Amino acid sequence: MFEVAFATNFLALTTSDFFIVIMDRKAINADDNLSSAHCFSDDVSPNIPSNRVIDISLSTIKKINAEYLEEISTLEQISFPNRWSKNTLHSALDNQNNFSFGLFIEDKLVSVVLAALILDEVNIINVMTSPEFKQRGYAKKLLQTVIAEARTLNVNSFFLEVRQSNLPALRTYKSVGFKELSIRKDYYQSPLEDAIVMSLHTTER
Repeated sequence: MFEVAFATNFLALTTSDFFIVIMDRKAINADDNLSSAHCFSDDVSPNIPSNRVIDISLSTIKKINAEYLEEISTLEQISFPNRWSKNTLHSALDNQNNFSFGLFIEDKLVSVVLAALILDEVNIINVMTSPEFKQRGYAKKLLQTVIAEARTLNVNSFFLEVRQSNLPALRTYKSVGFKELSIRKDYYQSPLEDAIVMSLHTTER
């Protein structure tokens, strides 16, 4: 899991600047005071209706926003030891750059990919699945949905970070086309660990 903070004016950034400014969790305090560091910029609005529904087998995938804050917060609490506060989560979801999707089973949110679309790139922020629904390929379905939906907007570049030791996640990311790009030393805390930066450029596939 990792956090991002974006400059207030993203139109000043170019793709060569990399499209996000990545922060350690320790850089955001317990109260998540976002007055000087915003989770997401408001410069670009992904043009996907929030009520668009994508049916896959017995599950339903759709774009999610702050309407699902409580469910996402609960899912995150059981997924990560160092979780976001509701304020940070709300800021991420209630934003024009929100590009997050959830997978539902009988109206229950069981898997989430938190993502942001900035300029012409998508940043995968978080991937989480309820413990009782793991190892069913739901995270992979969501990642494939994010990629497919982004491509309808002519967006073909994707980035994420993952703990070096998280082999199941690495396998899932590689299965949808992500490749290892670089290492961020001592990026994760509790415990201290390097992060693998991964990227996907769909035009190369």
